[in-house]
Amino acid sequence: MIRLAIGAASLLIIAGSAVLIPNEFKSLRQQNLEFRTMYQMQYEGQFALDDAGANLSRNGQLRSCASGLLSQTADFYAADARNAIADTCAARAKEVIADAPTMSLPHLVVGAVAATKGEFDLYESPLSISHRTNPNDAWYALRRVEAAYIVAAKNGTNGIPDFIEDDIKTVLGSYQFSQGLIDLYFRFPALQDQLVATVQTADGSMQRRFLSGVRARLQGT
Repeated sequence: MIRLAIGAASLLIIAGSAVLIPNEFKSLRQQNLEFRTMYQMQYEGQFALDDAGANLSRNGQLRSCASGLLSQTADFYAADARNAIADTCAARAKEVIADAPTMSLPHLVVGAVAATKGEFDLYESPLSISHRTNPNDAWYALRRVEAAYIVAAKNGTNGIPDFIEDDIKTVLGSYQFSQGLIDLYFRFPALQDQLVATVQTADGSMQRRFLSGVRARLQGT
């Protein structure tokens, strides 16, 4: 009887794996997607975030959502296309929040979705939760700054949350991601003074790195 029970359990595990493992592999391929790839999949009626059980897979999907939706590339596509992708990302983020309400990344995605869709009264709260639960990761911080600047460019600079200043300084301290602030400096000319004012409150070495990056960009080097 024991052997029969073990055998039956093994068959159930194998049968479940036959479904779960292919989905897991497909979800792994949805990491590091650019917005144009998401758009092409959407255009072909294929864009969907595959079921994923592992945090690594789900996090990869959500990182694609945040970086893709907030990228400058997304600005060049029609609003209905962006919104359709945003809705898919929001659904996955909310699933993850239901399982792990204190995880920073899905809240970041919810804020990115709101910024993308122009739901300006809904973006700050999830970004605040993302900041509070993961304040020191420069990739997260840069995405929050991008979301806030997208909103500010469309809705006025007075609405930039206070914690975004801390996020800017976190990004400034990162050799890997500080270039992203220089991208934002040129992407949002109307917000240059706002960004520079925050940079000027940072450590001197960080200020010099930012200034050198801006000069290099202006000189085309």
